[in-house]
Amino acid sequence: MAGNNGNNGKDAPKKRRKYGKRPTKLTEAVISKLERGLSTGMPWKMASSFAGVSYTTVREWILKAEAGKLSRKWADLPDRLTRASQVACQKAVVSWANQFDTDWRACRDFLARRDPEGFPSRQQLEVSGKDGGPIALNSITTGLEKLPDEYLEKIQALMVEGMAKATGHGGGNGSNGDK
Repeated sequence: MAGNNGNNGKDAPKKRRKYGKRPTKLTEAVISKLERGLSTGMPWKMASSFAGVSYTTVREWILKAEAGKLSRKWADLPDRLTRASQVACQKAVVSWANQFDTDWRACRDFLARRDPEGFPSRQQLEVSGKDGGPIALNSITTGLEKLPDEYLEKIQALMVEGMAKATGHGGGNGSNGDK
């Protein structure tokens, strides 16, 4: 048998790895794919999966790079990935800002997120009765007696559910008020 050196017809013996060691997935190809995913707006876990590695592995690489425990080649890895993630954010903000002239809601939402204290997204309204006192319930319930029983039952269920949520005691009887 010519060319057979005792390894079942294979010309070169396999390189043996140290026991328990796997080749690293930290390659330029994987990092480029991770950057591509992040720059399109993918969340970190999704971009990691897109690149073929787990998010935990990516976090370990970043922590090792920040601690100087990776080769010099990967010293800028945290910055590269952060910049890639920021590209998508920048594109989204520019697109958002381009809507300011045509959609007032874009302005409102932008300002509410940019400065939540100065431009709160929700307003809190407090209602009180005469001289700051409570509102008399009889003024609210006047006329309810004219409603059909099914409407009164729905109103009661909604009030119970609302009170339960307001006091943190669950969502009432678990029904949504539908019959």
